[in-house]
Amino acid sequence: MFTLETLILFIVLAIAAAATLSVQKRQGVPMPRLLCIGLFFLALFGAYLLKRSNTMPTVSAPIPLYKLFAIDEYGYKGVFNDLLAYALPFLAAGIFLTPAFPKCGLFSALFTGVLSAVFLNLYPLFNDAPFIADEYLLAGLGCMAGYSIYALLAALLKRFRFPERFGLARPSKRANFAAFLYVAVLYFGIAFVMILDHGETYAPIQFFESETPLPKAMTLDCTLDTSGAKVKLYGPSTQSIYERAYAIALALGIEAPFSVNDSVYTAETETARLTITESGSWTYDLLSEPAAGRLPTEVDAIRAVFDLFERKTLLTVTLDSVTDVVPRHDASNSPVGYDIYLSTAIDGKPIIGSSTLVVSVRADSTITKIRRYDGDVISIAEKQIISQQRAYEKLQSGDCAYTLFTPAVSATIDNCYLAYMANSSQGYYLPVWVFSCTATLEDGTTAAFDIYVEAMR
Repeated sequence: MFTLETLILFIVLAIAAAATLSVQKRQGVPMPRLLCIGLFFLALFGAYLLKRSNTMPTVSAPIPLYKLFAIDEYGYKGVFNDLLAYALPFLAAGIFLTPAFPKCGLFSALFTGVLSAVFLNLYPLFNDAPFIADEYLLAGLGCMAGYSIYALLAALLKRFRFPERFGLARPSKRANFAAFLYVAVLYFGIAFVMILDHGETYAPIQFFESETPLPKAMTLDCTLDTSGAKVKLYGPSTQSIYERAYAIALALGIEAPFSVNDSVYTAETETARLTITESGSWTYDLLSEPAAGRLPTEVDAIRAVFDLFERKTLLTVTLDSVTDVVPRHDASNSPVGYDIYLSTAIDGKPIIGSSTLVVSVRADSTITKIRRYDGDVISIAEKQIISQQRAYEKLQSGDCAYTLFTPAVSATIDNCYLAYMANSSQGYYLPVWVFSCTATLEDGTTAAFDIYVEAMR
C-alpha cells in the first residue's frame, strides 16, 4: 500500500531520472545506457520498497558493524539478517551503476549506496527514527557487491564482446581486480563469521500463541541491562532411575525393595508407597490414615510443605512459589486440608510451565501425598544469552509469546527477569527473558500478564 511518503519519494526519483535522461540524451548517449539509467533509479525505488518491509529498529546503534563485536550475543544469523535487510536491496542499483555512469568505480559504488540510503531514509530520520549506522554502511557494501558482479561478468564474457556490443562501458583491469578482491574479502568474511559462531545446538522453545494482539501503546517502566551474560542450560538427569528411586525412598523413610512393572518402579511398606516412572516423575502416598488432629490453616499447610523440602533432599531443583491452594473436603463436605500447587526454580530462576509439584496436607500438617511432575535436571552446558535490551527489541518486533488473552488498550512493562522453559523436542531447560506487564483492558480494568522472549538469540 502506497503512503504519502512513498508517493513523494517516487515523484522525486522520477524527476531525477527524467532530468538525468534528458541531459544524457542531448549528449548523444546510446539507448542501452539510457535504459540502464532508468533501471538504476528504478532499482533505488525498489530498494526503498524492500527496506519498508524490514522491522523498524527500536534503539540507535551508531557504531558500524556492532554485531560483529558482540557475535556471542547476536550470532551469525544476526549478521546475515542485517545483510539481507540493508545490503541486498541495493544490489541491483550497484549492477546498473557503471552501465549508467561509466566513470563510477568500486568506491563510487560505496558512496552511492551510503548516500542513497541516507536519502531514502530522510523522512524517518527527521521524525526521530533510531539511527543505525549499519543501515547505511551495508547499503554501500551492497551497492559495491552489485558493481563487482557487473565487473566480473564483463571480464568473464569478454570473448563475447560484452558489454561493448551494447554500447556500455567496460571496467578496467584494475577495476576488475578490485571487484575480485572485494568479492573474496566478502566471501571469507562471511566464512569467518560462521567460524566464530556455528549456529544453534538446541531446538527452539515451542511457545504457545495468543490470538489477542499486544496493545500498540506499551510503556517501559523499568531499567534494562544492555550487556549479555553466560548462563547454564539444564537437561534431564543422567542418574539411573533405580538409583534416583532408591535415594528418594530413603529420604522419605520407605525401606522396601522396588518392584518393576511396565517401566514403573514401586516401593511399598505398610505405611507409605513410592512410585517413580522412567521419565523421572514420582508419587508418594501415605497409606496410613493421618491421626485426628487440628486442621491446618492455609499458612500452616504451606509452611509444612516448605519445611519438608528443606529437611529432605527430594529434588535437584528448589521450590519457587505457591501457584495455587485448593481446600479439600471429605464425603460429608467437611474440610480435611489443602492441596498445595508449587512451581520450582533452578539456581534461583523460576521454571515456567513444567517441573511442578502438588502436595496434599491434612490434619496436624501431615503430608499425605506428593506428586512430582517431570524428572530431575542437571547442568549440561553454559551459553551466552542476549541482554535485556536486546530481548526488548525482539519483543517490539513481535518475536515473543505472551499470556494476554483479552484485548487491551495499553500496557506497562514493570519488570524483566530470567527464567527457564523446556523445549519439548529435546527436554532441555533453556533461558527466557520474562517481561512482567500490567495491561489496561478495554473496560478500564487492569490485568497482569507476561511476555516471553528466548534468551539464546
